[in-house]
Amino acid sequence: FALVSVRRLIQPSRLPALLKSAGLTILLNVWFIVPFVTFSRLNLSLFHDKNELEWHAAYPSQLFSTYQSPLGGSLGPGSTQGEMYLSVGVILLLGALLFLAGRYLLRRDTAAETRRLSGIGSACLLFAALALFVSTTLFPWRLVRRLPLIGKLLAAIQFPWRYLGVATLFLCIVAVIGLIRFFRGRPNQAILVVTAVLVVIAAVSPYADGFMNRSYVIMEDKFSYIKHEPHSQYFEEGTDVEALHRRPAVLEASADDVQFSRYHKNGTTLQFHYQAGDSAVEYIDVPLYDYPGYRAELNGKVLKTGRGELNLLRVYLPENTAEGTVCVRYTGLWYFHVADAVSLLTALSLLGVFAYRRRRRRAARTSFATIPPEPLQ
Repeated sequence: FALVSVRRLIQPSRLPALLKSAGLTILLNVWFIVPFVTFSRLNLSLFHDKNELEWHAAYPSQLFSTYQSPLGGSLGPGSTQGEMYLSVGVILLLGALLFLAGRYLLRRDTAAETRRLSGIGSACLLFAALALFVSTTLFPWRLVRRLPLIGKLLAAIQFPWRYLGVATLFLCIVAVIGLIRFFRGRPNQAILVVTAVLVVIAAVSPYADGFMNRSYVIMEDKFSYIKHEPHSQYFEEGTDVEALHRRPAVLEASADDVQFSRYHKNGTTLQFHYQAGDSAVEYIDVPLYDYPGYRAELNGKVLKTGRGELNLLRVYLPENTAEGTVCVRYTGLWYFHVADAVSLLTALSLLGVFAYRRRRRRAARTSFATIPPEPLQ
């Protein structure tokens, strides 16, 4: 889109506004960007997957289907049974057809507004068609990912069906323009609006109901430290995920004669009381995966943490401490909180600027309204 509109984008009055918008977008989202970059530097299994994009492209027959399974994953070639919903829906197809019909039937309408809407709709339809094309098996993804440099850049999408979201955006605009061209100025527009809402509800309801009734994710145990399936791309490379899946979510100490009590775990916050026996206790492994940002305390004193078996979080206890209450919680890294503050201050500043400008406009209108008219000569 930027390449097609490059002459408009580089105008002196527009380019600074775009740069300002980009900067504000980064500042508003730095609360997420900073932790995201931090965790992306870890040696996660996700970064060792073979990026075979052509395996995750949609079949053309899937693009406009309506009733698909709300569950499932991205399957390889050869079958669509149980695959995730890879479709933009039949409603957007009808919207595109309505737009094309309007262009043909109302082609003699030469009004400036009509020409402008037709141009916008045609451009969006072209981008939607391109996005649909690259999301399917028709696009030569096997050849593209082998290209030097640009192949790696384009392969960052990971799943070609993600372009369906881009196609959805443009097809929504096309459908709206089609509705405007056909029904603007006609009576009973309220009936059109109600009908459109009912059609959308009828199309979305089977998917939403199926997801709510069949998805195990809705019933996920919030106290568990690992998902039910015995694999995950978000563990460190080399983690024995099968063993981690089989391991009970319990505390394990370096000594056998340690007794635990008052154990409570809620998400990433865990608390327990321990009492050692005759043997010295060096550490305790807790059922939390050792991601950066955990903080452990014993009676208010910060403890050293490390990585134990199966890459779980290991809490080291001070010497000559036979018992105490340990609290482990995820606090993030210090610069995560700095990023939070930057995003919050940016949001508050934007709200302040908006309120200030609105107040000035309101004061200007009030002042203009109170100016007495000049006497007639």
